[in-house]
Amino acid sequence: MKIYKVRIKSTVYQYAIAIAFFICFLLLIPKKFFGYWPYMIFGITALGIGIWIGARLTRGLIEIEIDNSVFKLNWIEKPLLTTLESREIEFDDITGWRYRKEHSYHYFSIYTVYKNDLIFFRDAIWDKDKDDFGKFLSAFRNRVRNKNHQESVKRRHNSKDSYNEKSKQIVDREASYQKSIKGKLELYVYIASMMFGIYGLITKWEELGYRRGFLIGLLGICLGLIIDQLNKRKNSS
Repeated sequence: MKIYKVRIKSTVYQYAIAIAFFICFLLLIPKKFFGYWPYMIFGITALGIGIWIGARLTRGLIEIEIDNSVFKLNWIEKPLLTTLESREIEFDDITGWRYRKEHSYHYFSIYTVYKNDLIFFRDAIWDKDKDDFGKFLSAFRNRVRNKNHQESVKRRHNSKDSYNEKSKQIVDREASYQKSIKGKLELYVYIASMMFGIYGLITKWEELGYRRGFLIGLLGICLGLIIDQLNKRKNSS
């Protein structure tokens, strides 16, 4: 049995705390005391402080064990705010899994026949840290690949002695999504939006005035989304 130590966080709680700090700032500090720009700067600072405090209250360390039949998750350092509990899941009960990278966080999910799914989040920068997530992800993929191969063999033979109806293929939902029409459409929408934005920037340059900077910023975000989608398709292939 292999054991991996993985850092995780509760993204929902972290951003809920950040938003609460920002709303409290808006309600308790009148804008007339500062003026527009100082008020905006203080508001952004309050949001940043909320994110920082939320991170400290929601980050933890788990221990994951994988063998031929069971996936086990146990807490080593459990944070104050989390809904994730220690779990033990039979591989025969797993119907699918997903590892998805977003801009500021990544998440890993396991889906079961009982609908009591498991999910945990990670900071995007943690991939460069020295925890065991990379090794865990590689080991989990290999275990799923072996499990699916065994299932294929059972289906080919399909004898009463060797085929277990409970045993099923474990689906990589992220790879399936990227190959689906919806996944491809998401990329095409970003590309089309960027093309329209560039066309509007070129043809309406003089008319846009100070709004040019705003549009250029949106184009930069759109380009980032396109690159992100291309990387997801590459990683899931």
